[in-house]
Amino acid sequence: MDKELRNGLWSVLVENVLRNFRESSDGVFGRQLPHVLGSNLDLLFRAYWFSHLKIPTDTIPPTFDEAVGVLRNHFFGCKWNEVYDFVDFTMRQLTARPPEGLTGNMIADLNSVLERENSGYRI
Repeated sequence: MDKELRNGLWSVLVENVLRNFRESSDGVFGRQLPHVLGSNLDLLFRAYWFSHLKIPTDTIPPTFDEAVGVLRNHFFGCKWNEVYDFVDFTMRQLTARPPEGLTGNMIADLNSVLERENSGYRI
């Protein structure tokens, strides 16, 4: 998998999911940075840790930026076929339990990147 395809797939995730992050309205007084747990993406991040990365959920970093950093490092450090596994896992999670506030058409955007970069795969 070339870097253009990997970059494009990550950008689709960022634009369609991560940019729609909404912190819990139950915000904790004095908290300075947005937190993943309790947010609209809480279940998605828990699923990444528990079922995809297969690491303890109590290791989810408290802040959104740190948690995204862990996912980003995994995404850009894994083998090419694991990138497709990550995309497939994400789509299954979003279909089963769509987070509040998601907009856009992620499938169309993914297929656009896959076609543009001449990948043999489509969603």
